[in-house]
Amino acid sequence: MITPHVFQKYFLILTERFNRNFSEPTIAEYYSALSGLSDEEFTFAARRIFRDGSAFPSVKELIDLGHVYRRQNELLALPEAEIDTNDPAWQAERKKFFEKIKGLSLGMNMNSEGQRLSEIDPAANLKTQNEQDYAA
Repeated sequence: MITPHVFQKYFLILTERFNRNFSEPTIAEYYSALSGLSDEEFTFAARRIFRDGSAFPSVKELIDLGHVYRRQNELLALPEAEIDTNDPAWQAERKKFFEKIKGLSLGMNMNSEGQRLSEIDPAANLKTQNEQDYAA
């Protein structure tokens, strides 16, 4: 569960970043809705949105990003001997995981392996932005 100190710190950071003001009841509702996340999960989500977001996040976006952090830690906690990378179930789970990350990338362009396209081709973000500008 998120501790009040961590929630207040990162919620304030996000409200300042996106120039939003909330009433006490709304803040209390956010805290209640996000209470299933750990401090680490909420911190990860808030920092990711602070860095990559273009608007104040919904509760669902924060929870989804928190779960990405949780899933990454679950995968990292598995001993290598227990991971059979040729297992179709593992491959399906891996694909599902990267599709979820891709969907949560908050505007970052990522390939199917979860790697930022800018890491492969530094001009990828510029190309995509230009394509979006012309489409508008």
